[in-house]
Amino acid sequence: MEIYREDKASLWKAAEIAGVTCREALKELKKRNIPFKYDLEDLEGGIG
Repeated sequence: MEIYREDKASLWKAAEIAGVTCREALKELKKRNIPFKYDLEDLEGGIG
């Protein structure tokens, strides 16, 4: 999740790298108090 926090990857990419689902990644963000940032890349990753 550090790469997400540092804006080096989208949430979907960070989840993929970590080997977890997007839902699990969101839970981890909340646990670590990392704000969720939603952008076009995230939207496209969620749809595609």
